[in-house]
Amino acid sequence: MSLGVIPEGVSPEEVMLQEVARAAAAVAHLDSIVAQFDDDELRHDASAKDVVTMWNEQRVLLRNVGKAVIQAGIAKHAVQVQEMTAQALITILMAVMQSPEVNMSTDQQRMARMLMANELRALSSPAAIEA
Repeated sequence: MSLGVIPEGVSPEEVMLQEVARAAAAVAHLDSIVAQFDDDELRHDASAKDVVTMWNEQRVLLRNVGKAVIQAGIAKHAVQVQEMTAQALITILMAVMQSPEVNMSTDQQRMARMLMANELRALSSPAAIEA
């Protein structure tokens, strides 16, 4: 499959729902990261400010993609299923990272969350969407 090429048999509606899922996953993941910052980090830490900026950008993207889906008349239920799936995946990833069997330090967990946020952001960036 080539980047930006819709696979044969995938409807435009499904592509739009996939974008909702990507954006919802990014927002859910960034929600969990932002919630872990304290007030001092939010005011003074450059990386925390970057995460908040990404979080706000992803929220805007989710709103815009959701609005486009609604305007296109795609079923509300399908959007809710995608959002629940994204949230479930984030919950699973977070549980695995925090599992004693994996034995990740707090710093490693924070780094993993940041890397996942960057990957999710790359998936839903304007360049990736337009490609």
